[in-house]
Amino acid sequence: MLDDVPEVRNTIIAILNYCFEDFVVTECSNGNEAWEKIFEDPPNLLISDCNHPGLPLEEIMQRLSKLRQIIPVIVLSAAISACPELDGRLLGFAQVTVLHKPFTIDDIRNQVLRFLA
Repeated sequence: MLDDVPEVRNTIIAILNYCFEDFVVTECSNGNEAWEKIFEDPPNLLISDCNHPGLPLEEIMQRLSKLRQIIPVIVLSAAISACPELDGRLLGFAQVTVLHKPFTIDDIRNQVLRFLA
């Protein structure tokens, strides 16, 4: 779970823990920290806000592509215009979905299930 706003990050983690008791959720507050953790131990799924400090989401995904790592990504966004990498380049990755804020617990649960079921 990558988000630089602690309240948002903690809320998403709480939702994931509520919906999926057996999930292990790793949290990151910036793109550099996320890349280090992804590189060390690739997750089954990445949930990321589109705007965060450090390494941009697009760069993380390009690096994964070069390593031939396919990790589904759920991008949290207030609006497409708020996330310039959603101009089609990022959406060119096969396993990416955008979840627009505000979203519900069911929205998050359904998107996670879509990728990991």
